[in-house]
Amino acid sequence: MEDLKDIDIIVATRIDNHERAMNAFLFYKFFKDHTINSKFIFVEDSASPILQGCIPIEDTDKIYFEQNGRCEDPGLTHELKEGFFRKCRSYNIGIEKSDRKYLLFLDLDCVLNPKQITDILNKIKKKRGFGVCYNGQPAYLNYDAKQKFADAPLFSTLEGFCPDFKLLEVALDNKRRGFGWPDSLKYDHCKILGINAVGGCLLGMKKDFLKVGGFNENFAGWGYEDTEIIS
Repeated sequence: MEDLKDIDIIVATRIDNHERAMNAFLFYKFFKDHTINSKFIFVEDSASPILQGCIPIEDTDKIYFEQNGRCEDPGLTHELKEGFFRKCRSYNIGIEKSDRKYLLFLDLDCVLNPKQITDILNKIKKKRGFGVCYNGQPAYLNYDAKQKFADAPLFSTLEGFCPDFKLLEVALDNKRRGFGWPDSLKYDHCKILGINAVGGCLLGMKKDFLKVGGFNENFAGWGYEDTEIIS
């Protein structure tokens, strides 16, 4: 069990489909089961608050709802008319609500070994700066794998989905020779879209995020804001 007592985990959230709701439940349960003293700050940017009904949220964690759009029919969630997802705004609200020394900006769909978080935390404590808590090579699970993870929400389950790294090494070698990365590498339980991802799990000191002015709220929707904050 990894102790996350120094970290506020900030999650920008919008439950826009059933699979995202399932991800939210699995994500929250996994980290609560495999860490101690974890504290989540969810900022839900949506036309209607939905997250509360997806996860068994504990008293130590908070959901802040930010109205974005309108609900045409309160009884029909598919009738929601929502504005562009304001991920960076949600992150900045999370910074304002936080009270711990370190902040982890974690995507709702991202599950990783909590030890990777504490390993990066220890490096930051020694050298300051920011850290991405994985190797830049996310594996995107298919639905069958997600069901197996739901049945056994352990990190060992995820390790069992690891792809054949011989095939991956071939792709890496081709890239080193100047060839492009394939659109995706597909395996039995997952696919890999690239090797240089930087988003989804960014850790640093709160005062350092404040020092750089937080996240750029001019971005609308998903994407590119992760690359910019690293730059």
